[in-house]
Amino acid sequence: MSHRGTRVTYVPGNHDETARQFCGLVFGGIRVAMDAVHETADGRRLLVTHGDKFDLVVQNYRLLSIAGAVGYEMLLCVNRAFNGVRKPFGLPYYSLSQAIKVRVKSARNFISNFEQALITEARRGGFDGVICGHIHKAEQRRIAEIEYLNCGDWVESCTLLVEHEDGRIELIDGLALLAARDARSAMCTDGDDDAREPIDTESEEADLWFDAGIAFNRLRVLAGAAK
Repeated sequence: MSHRGTRVTYVPGNHDETARQFCGLVFGGIRVAMDAVHETADGRRLLVTHGDKFDLVVQNYRLLSIAGAVGYEMLLCVNRAFNGVRKPFGLPYYSLSQAIKVRVKSARNFISNFEQALITEARRGGFDGVICGHIHKAEQRRIAEIEYLNCGDWVESCTLLVEHEDGRIELIDGLALLAARDARSAMCTDGDDDAREPIDTESEEADLWFDAGIAFNRLRVLAGAAK
């Protein structure tokens, strides 16, 4: 993307913090920075930050943070085995970590405090909104006059934020996208590979997302619009 003229900024997080020593440098057209400011096509200014510096555990309790990261990796391993058992029965992907975040009160309080800290920082800097990650919980909502945008993660949630040409930002659910694609493929198949109906890529824009290759190209176009 950078070689095609798109300005790309890499904002490292706590899992790749060794890259933070390169903040301020540019490699192959990709700028490394602790934070960034993005201006949308419709003129809104958004603070872009990973978000870990607003996590008191990461900042003040290093060993506890490392233990939490190790625990999360172990939970992902259990989650893969768990969903491996569910798959033959046609059951959808189920995230154990997301279930814990939603149901455990302390986890809900942590998320709420994290969101409020990001909103306060955006308001203090005079921004219209904030884009972050870190807590692996995708979210797009307005809190008072500030828009809170969390891209989630590409580990298990498979979510991302894209900007349309008019400046509108959309939260894309990758798992739902693939499920819709598979459902469409099943509908187009009548027990015979030769009976598969071609996907009409010239129809409405929503249909573009059902084909993985087209979806990827569309994402590149949307990302390019945000340069």
